Amino acid sequence: MKDSRKWARLFVCLAFHMILTGLASAILAHIYGVARPERILFLPSLAAAALVGAFYTWDREGNRVAEAGNLAGALVALHLWADLTYPPEGAGSWAALSGWPVWGSYLANTLAILAAGGLAERRRG
Repeated sequence: MKDSRKWARLFVCLAFHMILTGLASAILAHIYGVARPERILFLPSLAAAALVGAFYTWDREGNRVAEAGNLAGALVALHLWADLTYPPEGAGSWAALSGWPVWGSYLANTLAILAAGGLAERRRG
């Protein structure tokens, strides 16, 4: 626990991402009148990942791409845990992960966060 601010910032970013994604998904579900907007589901998550990635890597001391990788890994683990623990109704834990929107969301989130880290690193450079 060398830098406790780093861990606090990581947990705040993870919580903010989950809250922002849930809120945006609920709004989209209300607009489109579906229980779970599958094909559109990755858009709120992608926007939240880009925002959180930019905030997390903005003033990091070390390599910002590596820090972005830490955030992306933690976010994928959190999403994987949430998808396995709370699958949509009528689907099993592993069946919920078989759709491309879920895996596309994981990949898009990781790429958005790494891009934010890359831009922050280039900007510092």
